[in-house]
Amino acid sequence: GVDSMLAYYAARHNLELLYNRLIRATLETVGYPAALPLINGALCDLDDLVETEIAAALMSLCERSSADDAVAAWLKQDSFDNWRARAPNSTLAEGLTEFIGTYGHRVVGEAEIARPRWYEDPTPVMHGLLGCLLRQAKPPIRTPSSQSRQRLLDALDAAQVKGSEAVIQQLRRLHHLQSHALHALAYIWAGTREWAKAAAHEAAHDGRLQEEDEVFFFQLEEIKQMMTGEWNVSDLSDIHATAAERKRQVEAWRELHTPPVLVGDRAARFTGEGLPGVSGLATGPLRRLPEQRTEGCKGAILGVEYLDSGWALALPAAKGFVAAGGTPADPFVAAARAWHRPTVIGLGEAYYGLVEGAQTTVDGDAATVEQ
Repeated sequence: GVDSMLAYYAARHNLELLYNRLIRATLETVGYPAALPLINGALCDLDDLVETEIAAALMSLCERSSADDAVAAWLKQDSFDNWRARAPNSTLAEGLTEFIGTYGHRVVGEAEIARPRWYEDPTPVMHGLLGCLLRQAKPPIRTPSSQSRQRLLDALDAAQVKGSEAVIQQLRRLHHLQSHALHALAYIWAGTREWAKAAAHEAAHDGRLQEEDEVFFFQLEEIKQMMTGEWNVSDLSDIHATAAERKRQVEAWRELHTPPVLVGDRAARFTGEGLPGVSGLATGPLRRLPEQRTEGCKGAILGVEYLDSGWALALPAAKGFVAAGGTPADPFVAAARAWHRPTVIGLGEAYYGLVEGAQTTVDGDAATVEQ
């Protein structure tokens, strides 16, 4: 996965450099962070991202299923074993098969290979489809970025306009590269998970692992040693002790309140409380949902610690988004602009003070979240 990872990080690095270049170019005229909505607006119509494709494909499934009342009833049962055979109609089964075949290697938090992918557990996809049906979601009205782009250019000195037009076009290309490189990298992560699962099955068969999921407490090199026999049944007590200690460490880490930002190895905090991600105003109950139960966020404001690409399933159903971390350069945030979903990111500690279920107003321009 080195090539995909290099492409992703190169795109990300250059996105941040160019965002910063435009921010510096507008410091004297509009200042920071007021420049961010102008930059975001110039990129509001990116519809060639994988994240926008996921949302559009889900909407297509919704449109093909909306006339069949049996579909919503089936989705509400929340049991999707053997879903291809149990789907209420062949059109839905074919559509879901195509969706899973294209995007099934994705999931929220996909860099953690312990997480089952959508092709293994399609529950998040089914929840996203149910959310679309219950909200009677509609595709977004496409708003060209031309006027927003001109507002950004008007905020620059005349000498900077020509070069800044090229920067905006490069930003668009880099967003596309970032999204598609991450999609390719996700294949590698999913393949790595399959490899680890195969090793776990073999190691559990001879007792080296007491449960197959214990394999995710080991480093990839250690898993390789199990598969090649370098770490074999003669080291049973050592393997069991290592698994138990790693499990204890992971449970301890989960209890920690991690900082939203690291500078090197040192914890850092946001100096403000929010960055503008997507312009607009949205009001609804705040929903913090585990693992994409997106039918619960229909017409609501979805709150998460970080809006990664797997949350694209929530784009048709949610009214807006808030997150503890993140930046305007994130692939999901770029996709949310095309769907006109007001988004505030980088809330830091303020995110954890938000009350679940409370009526919440998100102002994507002012970067405020009020309850």
